[in-house]
Amino acid sequence: MARNLRLTEEEAIRMGLIPSKSPSSARGRQPHEGEPKVPAVAGNRRPRHARPGEKIDPQRILAGELKRRLGDEAVHEEVAGLIPGRKYRVDILLPASSIIVEFDGFQYHRSKSAFQKDRERQNHLVMAGYRVLRYFNKQVHEELDRVAEEIVVFHRSVVQR
Repeated sequence: MARNLRLTEEEAIRMGLIPSKSPSSARGRQPHEGEPKVPAVAGNRRPRHARPGEKIDPQRILAGELKRRLGDEAVHEEVAGLIPGRKYRVDILLPASSIIVEFDGFQYHRSKSAFQKDRERQNHLVMAGYRVLRYFNKQVHEELDRVAEEIVVFHRSVVQR
């Protein structure tokens, strides 16, 4: 069974997946000795695909981008306990708007029963008042700006109501 790779913030910064919070990380800076060169995607500053053998967690990439746009306190990852009596964990939660961002992929729905349980889980979340948005890994890797903007626009429209 494949497992998601989790990176620390420092590792993600070093790999060019998220921008550094320091002013020295300006666009176009040269990597330090021993630091890998990471190709930038126009406007994203992230690799479009992982290098061979490298797994880049799209959840961490998207959460980092949402934190950059909305602030660290507005975005929560790996949240459990939203539905009493259920052991559900959501990938990303924006508490102010009750938006949940979930990632779909074949690795999570290899069977009919897994797919059905996921639909049941989503229904419970919606009935509890959450708004569930679903994305797949390729969307984050190839359309990060569009996906993040879509979520941010929806979040702000809900918060302003």
